[in-house]
Amino acid sequence: MFGHLHIEERGRPSRIVDLVGSATIGRTSDNDIVLDSDGVSHVHAMLLAQAGGVDLVDLGSTFGTFVNAVPAEPDEPVRLSDGAQIRIGRAALRFLAPRATTPMAPLVQGKATPPALATPHLNTRLEGCSLDEPLEVGCRVSLLVWVGAPIATDEHQSSRPLKLSSAHLEATTSLRVTVRAASPSWRIIAEQPTLLAARWGSPQIARYSIQPLRAERTRLGIRVEQIDSGHLVQHLALGVMADAASPARRPRHEPRVRSLGAMPGSHLPLCRACFAPTRAGAHFCHNCGAHL
Repeated sequence: MFGHLHIEERGRPSRIVDLVGSATIGRTSDNDIVLDSDGVSHVHAMLLAQAGGVDLVDLGSTFGTFVNAVPAEPDEPVRLSDGAQIRIGRAALRFLAPRATTPMAPLVQGKATPPALATPHLNTRLEGCSLDEPLEVGCRVSLLVWVGAPIATDEHQSSRPLKLSSAHLEATTSLRVTVRAASPSWRIIAEQPTLLAARWGSPQIARYSIQPLRAERTRLGIRVEQIDSGHLVQHLALGVMADAASPARRPRHEPRVRSLGAMPGSHLPLCRACFAPTRAGAHFCHNCGAHL
């Protein structure tokens, strides 16, 4: 056990949650710790239980996460000290580290081994956009990729079981994430193209910057491979849609973009092997040579 969380929410009795591994905190029932308070995002934050202690990671929440009254930077782990005060929306949490009498995780070669996730998932999320609206043309959003507990899926995030054996996750594994768009009208910049995967979650989160240049619907191809061997671990495709900015926010020099239905041919085929965009009607991928 890695400690306890003392939780107080307005209108509900206080409760104590035992931390036995990595966990997500949010408003929906798919989270490990559910907070039914104002200001709590669907999946608000994550607790990463490690040998040296417990880290809290804000997952780009709308109203932020505060540790001892200091705002936590999104996707930056914050080590929780004993008695740390955490504010998530209107919920007040207090972290209590395990005492000497608390049973600890078994030791392997002198190091404490955090408990494994029941089923590690490869999770993705688009941050910087509303879940009920398409992306805005010209604005940048962040695509996060990490390994953790399953999260609720919707239009801008996904969660799938990680295709790595338990033997690979016995030690922290370095993975390279490659993101491509099926359309040339999307600008993609690698800000943090690698992630660390372990059986208790991700000590490091991969991040890409995504910017649509015109209004259209397309797919993002995400390829995950091991850095050392180059072995393909997993690939998936996310459907995304961009729409023009509202007239009040559109610059004067920016031409009005036609609606999605008036743009034929904006969706290019995607290679199933390397996720490179290919020419419509092509039989072989120009990037890797795979048969389409």
